[in-house]
Amino acid sequence: MAPGFGILNRDLGRYLEMVQAGDIAPTESAKQAYARSCEAYEKDVAALGKLGTETVPAVNKLLAPRNVAPLTVSAPASPVASCAP
Repeated sequence: MAPGFGILNRDLGRYLEMVQAGDIAPTESAKQAYARSCEAYEKDVAALGKLGTETVPAVNKLLAPRNVAPLTVSAPASPVASCAP
């Protein structure tokens, strides 16, 4: 299971700080850690999109006959699907 946006934000911030604070090019392990976090971020963005376009509308169809207020998902209008440089 991919980590959520909060954990990814923390980790990517740490990687950025480590790379910017260094006097040499990023190590291979730092590049790999960043790449793994980017992949997890892309999975989270895709999951958020699926939640808003498939899951919530399906649940709302089940709630409508029961006179329950529909659920809403607040997502960015166009989330960035990649953190590649």
